[in-house]
Amino acid sequence: MEIIPAILTDNEQEAISDIKSFEGVFNWVQIDVLDDTWIAGKTVHPEVFVDEVESLNIEVHLMVEKPEEYFDACKYLSAQRVYVHAEAVESISQTLDEMKNYPFQKGIAINPYTPVEAITLYTADIDAVLVMTVVPGKQGQEFMSEAVKKIQEIKKINSNLHVGVDGGVNEKTLKQVVVAGADMAAVGSAIAKLGGPQKAKKILENACR
Repeated sequence: MEIIPAILTDNEQEAISDIKSFEGVFNWVQIDVLDDTWIAGKTVHPEVFVDEVESLNIEVHLMVEKPEEYFDACKYLSAQRVYVHAEAVESISQTLDEMKNYPFQKGIAINPYTPVEAITLYTADIDAVLVMTVVPGKQGQEFMSEAVKKIQEIKKINSNLHVGVDGGVNEKTLKQVVVAGADMAAVGSAIAKLGGPQKAKKILENACR
């Protein structure tokens, strides 16, 4: 299972410093985007990372009402995967149609209390699902284990979907994510709490075993 560090900050210098520290340690990075529309708070714009990423694969988690306004920036950033929130957009099908014009993989994120049935109609048209195990918007929240069952539910609908988990993931909660069959876990505040990228990666990978 892939461990993906997540960046959620409104500080441009901190964001760039974080992404530089992940280079050569992790294979992927997740860039979280808030713009004070769907969720209160703002983060740095994805364009901040252009020319700052060397070898990392990039996925972008758009926690916004109008994700289509960021698709060009995601393309410019060479993002490989982009998630939009099922609960945030006016029309999921229309948003997915917009995404077809871009080279990145199409993903849908769902909140802890959103049933899998809310996205069943779209599972044949997307590449990935991100299951939120906290209410989105800030790092450091407590892991909501009841949301983990959605991983298997989604895999039963479409076993080819890349299914990830985001929120409250640390060395104590990671094992149940692995057992449920997730393909990846996004990790935020736990990276710093575990002593930085290299130490955190080792501890988290050991927790997967």
